[in-house]
Amino acid sequence: MMAKKKVSAVVKIQIPAGQASPAPPVGTALGPHGIAIMDFTKAYNAQTESQRGTIVPVEITIFEDRSFTFVLKTPPAAVLIRAAAGLEKGSQLPGRGAVGEITEAQLAEIATTKMPDLNTKDLEQAKQQVAGTARSMGIRVLWDDQKGEELAPLLDADAQEAMMAAQEALQAAEEAPSGGMAEAAADAIAGDAEESADSEG
Repeated sequence: MMAKKKVSAVVKIQIPAGQASPAPPVGTALGPHGIAIMDFTKAYNAQTESQRGTIVPVEITIFEDRSFTFVLKTPPAAVLIRAAAGLEKGSQLPGRGAVGEITEAQLAEIATTKMPDLNTKDLEQAKQQVAGTARSMGIRVLWDDQKGEELAPLLDADAQEAMMAAQEALQAAEEAPSGGMAEAAADAIAGDAEESADSEG
């Protein structure tokens, strides 16, 4: 029986689907680990080609013999929300001032997409988490029954703080880099993405 290979690093990067290349941020994040970057980019692009136009985070496990495996994650909620709302970016004042709208049907579709990476298997809970991200971006959810539309203004300060803390904790789980080099890479590709309220496991 072969001995289990030892892991030397785990790197997390956000990359445009189907467009990975040896240039930064991929090269910057993976170069120091000595793996065959072209092999990774070809494999990543092949698996994400059908998702072109969005960001697909990837978690790369690098072994001591410089071989690697990787797992694709779901696109950040903020990216999916902006796409649904037809926006390039969210509000410059998170949580204040609506800059766009999404329907409850769009919210449900995004929540369903995010379910594999969220810490819940309940669609309604997933919808509330995504709705919290949308509110923090200044994007209003048009609820079918209209009862949830004004939820954010009705929350007291403690409730809003708790909601934001939960969103930030989930975002950290989704995007937490494995080191400074990966963090720089993630920042480079994420740009000014409003991920501060996105959350995932």
